[in-house]
Amino acid sequence: MSIVIPYGHNMTRFLAIDPGSTKAGIAKFTINNNTDSIIDIEAGTLNLDSDLHDTMLSSEMHGDKIVRLMKLEYRMLELLNNIHPDAIVCESAFYNPRTPNAYASLTEVIFLLKRATINYNPNIKFSTLSPKTVKEAIGSMKLTDKGKDPIKEAIIKIPEVYNLIYKYINNLDNHAIDAIAIGYTFFKKRGD
Repeated sequence: MSIVIPYGHNMTRFLAIDPGSTKAGIAKFTINNNTDSIIDIEAGTLNLDSDLHDTMLSSEMHGDKIVRLMKLEYRMLELLNNIHPDAIVCESAFYNPRTPNAYASLTEVIFLLKRATINYNPNIKFSTLSPKTVKEAIGSMKLTDKGKDPIKEAIIKIPEVYNLIYKYINNLDNHAIDAIAIGYTFFKKRGD
């Protein structure tokens, strides 16, 4: 899962994604390659339900889901062109027998994210991490506080992340927080 860093580059930028067909969490990480440290994290959520009419596709003709998915691909390509990441990491789809449609939907979302990445630059690495890998890496599997978000609670306990996001962490929803957790896991495991 290594990132190929061109010789002489002092910074690496990567995008972490918590995929979803209605909302997608996005986190941009900037790494100082000289100190091997995270120097910036920006995070937010793409709300794909809002403004479905701002695409050229008709919901009446194609359905809301197709319009949302196409909007996700377009917004992803737009982000890639603005951020110019060196790598992309996305949480992988997981299968739950109680919600098999969720797996199918996530698979479609991840395919479109990969396609947007290839359209942006076919040489950019697109990695995936399982939800279990992320939870284990940030220590949220150990947290059992009822009524609290274990991912957010785990992120707060990681100083190198929390010190960069403490001013706005309470403005982030679970999708953005999950994207930060995915990005941090990628950062820690990128040499593996």
